[in-house]
Amino acid sequence: MSIEIKTQNRTASVNLVHKDGTLYTVEVDGVQYEVDIAKTGSSSYSTILNGKSTDIDLTRGHFYNHVHVHTRNNDFDVEIIDEKARYLAMAKSESAIDETIISSPMPGKVVRVDKKEGQEVVKGETLIVVAAMKMESEYKSPVDGVVYRINVKVNDNIQGGEPLVEVKPKNK
Repeated sequence: MSIEIKTQNRTASVNLVHKDGTLYTVEVDGVQYEVDIAKTGSSSYSTILNGKSTDIDLTRGHFYNHVHVHTRNNDFDVEIIDEKARYLAMAKSESAIDETIISSPMPGKVVRVDKKEGQEVVKGETLIVVAAMKMESEYKSPVDGVVYRINVKVNDNIQGGEPLVEVKPKNK
């Protein structure tokens, strides 16, 4: 799996080389690292790299590929540029429709769809609810707008990163 990670003024190419339990071998800009990653909470991880332990908390951003990373000494925003992000960027540049795509970062099951296509929504209003890892997550509209497309229905099993709902912002 090859992705780019963009943070502040740096973009790094990251490849997963090997995974064995919690031990990962990753390649960052051509240099391999072994890191032990253990999940310690719903969005918390403990990592060991070069003998140094770091606790990391992740918070999902407004878009499926944006994450806020918090460690004891640092806070920063990360954009994950994978094949889907590249495709969406290309499609958006080719399309006259400006839409916001809401996705789940992990696989799950659609529990509830609160809106219908064509319905107006306000920023922060719940659009869809997904159950994953014995928890329900509400996905809310990041903008005032209109539900442009709903790509799933109740009881659908979804993959991580799959587009669930598309919202067309107002005044666009």
